[in-house]
Amino acid sequence: MLKEITSSVLMIMLIGGCSVNEPRFDSTSEETAEASLQAMFPDISFDDDNLPEGDDIPPAIDALLCNGMKVGFANFDKTKEEIAALVREPFNGMTAADMEAFAIENDYVGCVNKMLQGIKEMEEGLKEMEKAFGDINDTFK
Repeated sequence: MLKEITSSVLMIMLIGGCSVNEPRFDSTSEETAEASLQAMFPDISFDDDNLPEGDDIPPAIDALLCNGMKVGFANFDKTKEEIAALVREPFNGMTAADMEAFAIENDYVGCVNKMLQGIKEMEEGLKEMEKAFGDINDTFK
């Protein structure tokens, strides 16, 4: 009996100890959120000019950004700071794996890539429209 209790306690400590060192998202402020993302994803630069694209976007980042769009559109009446806090709040204390599970659960995996592809297609469509209107305008000169 004592052996079973001891092994159970050791197992709990082992499991608990493994997750202690894993970086967690801190939603306290914009600064702590950025610092925790950098700790969670040290190989990714979160500089606006060097953001990952396509399949290089981790599902945890998909979760944060796509949930952010959802929260942002649902809260137009709030200030930028209030919206940012609402975006960060659901992820507080999560590990990258927890955030990835959130992305899977909410069908956010790949959503940033799809959004960027949609923007690219819109830009191409606008260029085609601009060219078509230019051609029509040239016809009437």
